[in-house]
This record gives sequence, structure tokens and C-alpha cells, in this order.
Amino acid sequence: VVDLMRDSGPTVNPTLVDSGSLVFSADHGRRAWIAISNGTTLPYDPVTGTSGPTIPALSSIGVPVGAVDDGLVVARQTDASTVEIEAIDNSGHVRKGPAVRTNGLRVVATGGDRVAYTDRFGLNLFDFATGTRRLVAPGAVQQAALSPDGRNLAWVGPYPGGGPENRVLAMRVGTKTVHQLDDAGARLMVADGGTVLFTKGANVRRGRVDADGSTPVYGLAPAPQALLALG
Repeated sequence: VVDLMRDSGPTVNPTLVDSGSLVFSADHGRRAWIAISNGTTLPYDPVTGTSGPTIPALSSIGVPVGAVDDGLVVARQTDASTVEIEAIDNSGHVRKGPAVRTNGLRVVATGGDRVAYTDRFGLNLFDFATGTRRLVAPGAVQQAALSPDGRNLAWVGPYPGGGPENRVLAMRVGTKTVHQLDDAGARLMVADGGTVLFTKGANVRRGRVDADGSTPVYGLAPAPQALLALG
């Protein structure tokens, strides 16, 4: 069951939107899509409070894996060894993304115009606005997060050049400087302003994409599999 809870207004009670298995949002919550268990996907308009119609031909185009401001992101199997990442708007218009070998492929984050994904080489960043792709972090990246505007990136993996594979790292997209926030971490979230929250054991810590180090956030002890959210 998909519920909508507005972030402002006279009430914060959730309202039933539709039944579904996954929800993707973009453009700072102004656009959303609901993936239904039967393989179809419905766009949802938070302004009018309506869903549908089903995105044309989505069921035959690919599997929803995220959302960018330009549309729903899908992964489409083109042959036995290749998957193409694409963005589809509500009218069914397709924007081509990178074609990636299926070995190790995993879309790990979306935001703004960008998609972060892992392959056999490491963590990559693709920009639908410019059509450019960049290998950000070689090696086995475990988790990653993009800010809603797609300008900040944080991940858990080895520092470029080697080392332990569970370091918490972050950077502003478009720069080359990678900052280490901690020597270990798990779940993480990054905001437009550059703040990063991440879990370390049963604790939550706070850092920034433009500075080394982090500090504890006292009074929070989420479950090991908890997802973090930032306002």
C-alpha cells in the first residue's frame, strides 16, 4: 500500500494513493511513480493528487530502478550481457543512457539529472543532461547516495587507491576531491546542502561532502537496516 504524507499544510495524516511494490520520486518530491506488482508503473502527480495513466510501453521497455528529474529510470536488457539505463517521461519519451555489461551492474542512487551505478570497475556516475559518464570510485562500493539535486555524492567503499572497503566517502559532483568521513559505515543519506548522515553500528554520525571527519548525532539508535532521511 502506498501512502502519501504531505510535508506541510493543516494535516499530516497519510492518504491512500494506490497499491504498489516500489515508489520513486524526483524533482524534490514534485514528481513520483508507483511500480505496481503486475509489472506496470503509474505516474503520480502530488499537485492534483491523481495517478496514471500507465506509462506507455513501460512493461516492455525495462525494470524501474530509480527516478531523475527528466523521468523514471529503467534498466533494459538488450542482450545476454548488456543492460541499457534509460529515462522515460510520462508521455513515454525515452532518453538513452549508458549501455553497461550486466556483470556487477546495480543502480544504487538517483538524483537531479544523475544516476549512480556500480559495475565490474566500480562506482560510476552518468548525467542525462550532458550525456557524460564518469568512474568515480574504483573497487567494490557497497552503498551510495545522491542528494535530491544530484550535486552531492556519498558512498561506502574503498578510498581511491585501495584500502578497507567500508570507508564512508563523499564529494561534490564535478570536483575531484574525495573526503573521508569515517573509517567504517553502512547506511547513508546526503542532502542538497552537503550534509551526510550515516550509520556506524547502532549509532548515527554526521559529516559533510566538502570536509574530512564526522561527529556523532546523539539520541539516535536506528535498526541495522534503517533508511535515513534528511529534510
